Amino acid sequence: MEYPDEAVNRAAQGDVKVQLCVDEAGVPTKIKVLADGPRLGAYVTKTLQDWTFAAGGDEPCSERTFRFRLKPSQADLEACDGGPLVTPGYEPPKKVKSVPPKYPEALARSGQEGDVILLVHLDEDGDPAGEAELVSAAHKDLVAPARSAIKQWRWEPATLRGTPVRACLPARLEFHLRRGPD
Repeated sequence: MEYPDEAVNRAAQGDVKVQLCVDEAGVPTKIKVLADGPRLGAYVTKTLQDWTFAAGGDEPCSERTFRFRLKPSQADLEACDGGPLVTPGYEPPKKVKSVPPKYPEALARSGQEGDVILLVHLDEDGDPAGEAELVSAAHKDLVAPARSAIKQWRWEPATLRGTPVRACLPARLEFHLRRGPD
């Protein structure tokens, strides 16, 4: 999402919070603006209508906050809970390497499946910095292998006006058993 020129010209910044509902294919079916500090709700709604999201989630509707900042602070760059950052000259990190987590044998034998969502802090090189924070896990025994795998993931670093910066982002690690044809 780009920072609209008209918003930059009027020095508009703040948060736009939306409720976003998607169908099974990840296509938005409903976008409702819940809060619009910088008066950019219509822009966010129009932009999201053209996006496709991850499909198959348990929750078809979720809330998302887009943080519009003209001059982001270090805290804005490293925030994990504030939603996507939109600022002129900012490029978010891009994943370049992922390693699948090791499936715990006991859970595999019992057929336990699910996802783990972690918040990953990245340094200026795009490497994980510190312990990833747990957001949710389908089973407590999936957390340690998810954290172990995420330490091996790598990203191109986030940049602000071409300079690498620290960042934070959510990562979903899937634990799903592969089944043969029926």
